Amino acid sequence: TLEANTVDAVRLLEEEGVLLWSRGVDLVHLNLPWLVDAMKPLSNHRLRSTDTSGDHASEELHGKCRTGILEAWKQDPAIIYASEDALFRSRKEAEKALTTFAEKGIAGERVLEALLRPVMHKYKYRIDSASMVRLLEDQKLLFPLPSPEESPQVEGRAATERPRVFMVPLRLPPTPPEGFQPRGLLKDSDGLRLFVEISGPEYIPADLPGLIISSLANLGKTTGRFSFQRVFRWGCWVVAGNRHYPDVRIVLTMDRGRFARDDGKVLDVTVRIESRSKAAGESVGDLADSVGDQLVELGEFFRGVSFVVNEDRTQLPLGEDDQLEGEIMERLGEMSSERLPRSDKPLLLQPSWRSRVSSMWAETPLALNILAAAIAAAAAVAMAWSKAASVRPTPRAQPDAPAEQPVAVPPSGGGGQREELHFFCSLRFPRAEDPSFG
Repeated sequence: TLEANTVDAVRLLEEEGVLLWSRGVDLVHLNLPWLVDAMKPLSNHRLRSTDTSGDHASEELHGKCRTGILEAWKQDPAIIYASEDALFRSRKEAEKALTTFAEKGIAGERVLEALLRPVMHKYKYRIDSASMVRLLEDQKLLFPLPSPEESPQVEGRAATERPRVFMVPLRLPPTPPEGFQPRGLLKDSDGLRLFVEISGPEYIPADLPGLIISSLANLGKTTGRFSFQRVFRWGCWVVAGNRHYPDVRIVLTMDRGRFARDDGKVLDVTVRIESRSKAAGESVGDLADSVGDQLVELGEFFRGVSFVVNEDRTQLPLGEDDQLEGEIMERLGEMSSERLPRSDKPLLLQPSWRSRVSSMWAETPLALNILAAAIAAAAAVAMAWSKAASVRPTPRAQPDAPAEQPVAVPPSGGGGQREELHFFCSLRFPRAEDPSFG
């Protein structure tokens, strides 16, 4: 059928990196650069500089940026207004939410909607804020905290409302919070340290630390009882039970200092696991298996990168006077002023956001037939390319590309009510002789 052929073509082109299918929200993105628009307000580096200690110019810059955002919000009664329908009832409430997001990387649903409203307006509200949040979550660009009741209320409303709270890895602070290093083992607990070695990349891409931390959010989903306590870009605490006297404590740290110092380019992810087995009902060995599985599964997102649990380095039992986290924090402090190296090539196996684009508007069944035929034809061309060449196309952005517009196309089908399928359309593909090919 037409629908089956379209799905097959979409899957093939997604493997080629030409488009992106966000299955969580059932959106097919043919116009990939629109995702950059969605990420700009969340990754705005002017909201918070890397380190502003003693740097008054940087402090003033991100202060003005926040002020500008708040002034824009104040002009929109849907965002700041003394009404139940507004996202925030006062500027003070909005400023508190924005500051928490900028400084800690924690955002509630309302501050996310406020930040994303310009993007929704640009694309004429063809996609709502809830779908955009699910889309960003689907792409691992943010993730919900496992236990909202254990998370700080970043937006100042009554405790009974308990809005969903998200963590945005790109906004996590680069320095550890106070008290990050454990002082000793939990009382009456067993301890174990797991080592996961990540090898392959010559640099640490900006998205890797966030993915590693978000993998523990998946652990929380399966058990339903874990919550984050202390989080920064290179590590986190995840606990179960009472926050001050937990049954389980997992401390994850990434030894970025050793990665930068050694020639072997192996990033050590150390996971300290403590469990009061009688109260927790799980041994440290079982917890180590669960955490190790979550981290190793990240290898599915990367090409040429190895995620391996080094069983020979596993420390069991863990000594009461163990200070490895302190040593890692000391190495991290020595390079706190450095920035992550950048690369033009993303390490993630996700389609490049730098692609050729041309937009089209259509809302008729005939347009879907044309679109499906174009996708199928492109799939055939892609198959021919894969047979004729050993390299794959790497789309690049055109500086004079026309402004993008979303495309909403209802799929054709039987006589029943049709669901609306959203496309963000790009129907131009590089030719083999094009310099951008390969």
